[in-house]
Amino acid sequence: MSAAQVLKVKADAVGVLRRAGVDANDAAERAGLPGLKFIPGQPITIKQADE
Repeated sequence: MSAAQVLKVKADAVGVLRRAGVDANDAAERAGLPGLKFIPGQPITIKQADE
């Protein structure tokens, strides 16, 4: 697996854990991405202005 693929799998895992109610920092640590900085609030989807 490439580094980009590994990162995507980890990021997806953080998203799944967050939507399941796991604390953001704990989710990141458990997914192998400690030290991530999160914006306050619940998980969101960022969309382009023209969408």
